Amino acid sequence: MPTTVPRRTSFITFPDFVVFWPVILLGLLLPDLQDMNPDVFNEHTSALIWASVLVITCISCGMDFGRATAVVIFLLLVAGFLGAMWYGSVNNENMLADFKTFVNGLDLRMSHDLQRFISGGLFVGYVWMLLDVMFASRRFEATFGQIERKRFLRGPQYYTNSRERPARAMLDDVLDYLLSFGGVRVYAYDAHTGQLTNLGLALGWGSKLDQLFDTYAESTPTHEVT
Repeated sequence: MPTTVPRRTSFITFPDFVVFWPVILLGLLLPDLQDMNPDVFNEHTSALIWASVLVITCISCGMDFGRATAVVIFLLLVAGFLGAMWYGSVNNENMLADFKTFVNGLDLRMSHDLQRFISGGLFVGYVWMLLDVMFASRRFEATFGQIERKRFLRGPQYYTNSRERPARAMLDDVLDYLLSFGGVRVYAYDAHTGQLTNLGLALGWGSKLDQLFDTYAESTPTHEVT
């Protein structure tokens, strides 16, 4: 089916480490916020915020929460909250106050130096990742029938994108999607081995990239649009 689309579409993918930006950012900013406003960002609050973000980010990297799973978890959390409120009303207990007391009673402390050391080390790794992605190994060009991976000093690598073996850009993890500003995970078949390969997260594309893959796999170009 003839169609009018760009001859090539360039995109960049990132490893899962890209979603660690909140941990790095908060780890570098919170010590200064504590110094500027210790009443709001006290030692306990700052440690709680940073530790919570770290846990969520690690879960995002280590587990996949598809849309169906995310909806089920959300409904379970809502049901648990309503159940706790019901239990508290029946037994004349303030569950929210009890939970707040429990959290405030936790001994959460972290020195500024340790927080900066961890976040600084992650920041160095993050910069190295960005340099590798931008200049070395994760630049791609999608065109009709294939995807080309441009690799510095190693030559290109090719992936198939056809009706029989289409490339996909999928929202397979809601946490990754949120932390990568609408990022989708790209899968394509290696043109030489035929293996389905995870090419990484394409940040900010949403559903647009998958629609382009569909077009390149099923259409015949008429002319290039710039």
